[in-house]
Amino acid sequence: GSKTLVVVVLLLYAARCAGYALLTYFPGRPWLVLLVETLHGITFALFYTAGVVGAKARLPSDRQTLAQGLFSAAFNGGAGIGAAVGGLGVRKIGYRNTFLVFTAGFVVATVAAFVNLVDDTPEDERRWQRPRDEFDEEGDLV
Repeated sequence: GSKTLVVVVLLLYAARCAGYALLTYFPGRPWLVLLVETLHGITFALFYTAGVVGAKARLPSDRQTLAQGLFSAAFNGGAGIGAAVGGLGVRKIGYRNTFLVFTAGFVVATVAAFVNLVDDTPEDERRWQRPRDEFDEEGDLV
């Protein structure tokens, strides 16, 4: 589901940041950035999809506009904070080290997400954890 997708995306973000750090070892070959940039499209699309689905699952059907608005605000705010921290990092420790620090951060986030998000509970037990508006009066999924 979307929780597993978040783990995969975080791992891909770590690979992307590591790729940017490795590019500094190949000066004079700017075209190599195109190899790393392919991960941008993949990670953005997968993460945004997981976020939209996750936001939808957390609020009842009459609050979906609020759910998507909160997700969008968090996503864009997080991008702004990441850009600011990245800019400060580049200034203080350089490009390679900044991307290595981000790589380490994404690896830690991947492990934390895997431990906390991936649910190995069988489907029949998860049934009772769903929001109430997904069930009819007899308790069956709609």
